[in-house]
Amino acid sequence: MRDPTSTNKKTELTRQASK
Repeated sequence: MRDPTSTNKKTELTRQASK
């Protein structure tokens, strides 16, 4: 939770991977 951009990117990657 230090960089919203990094977290957002990681979340997107995880979401795509989970998909």
